Amino acid sequence: MPVEVSLAKGSGGLALTGQLGSVMQESAQAALREQEMMMDTCPTGLIILRNRVFERCNPAAGRFLGYEPAELIGKSTRILFSDECSWRELGEKLYANNMRGGSFSIELELIRKDGERIWALLSGYIIDPTQSHGIFSVVDVTAQKKTAEALKEAKAPINSGRSGKSGRSGESGDFLIMVFK
Repeated sequence: MPVEVSLAKGSGGLALTGQLGSVMQESAQAALREQEMMMDTCPTGLIILRNRVFERCNPAAGRFLGYEPAELIGKSTRILFSDECSWRELGEKLYANNMRGGSFSIELELIRKDGERIWALLSGYIIDPTQSHGIFSVVDVTAQKKTAEALKEAKAPINSGRSGKSGRSGESGDFLIMVFK
């Protein structure tokens, strides 16, 4: 079957019409549906920002941050930070270091809608630094941070008790580990 194609000039520029144009349009629509499904079903939070304002986010990002995704659209990312200074510093660090576009990963503390402080691993790619436009994934690392802090606190008395000791039994800083089966 011959393919009929014509180029039409309209107010939006040039457009393909005919069979090839409709095939390309169907293909683009199918790709968009696939992208929507991936965004909606991905267990990792996905966020698109422009000028540090939420342009799009998936349900996983909304759950992590304590919002419905629609609540975030059009809002500044400032709502996730405890103070203006922290928000500005992060923006300067991310966008200044990625002026030519590029990827990054950083751990940071955020504030959920209910006020709970959480830790996130934010990874992303700056698409257009002039518009602070980027796509980001966000993963909850709160439990890992709490575990690391608990281990650090648990080691502190052990490490301080060992300094300057001869290691003989009965001295301050000795400890006994017992395992019961």
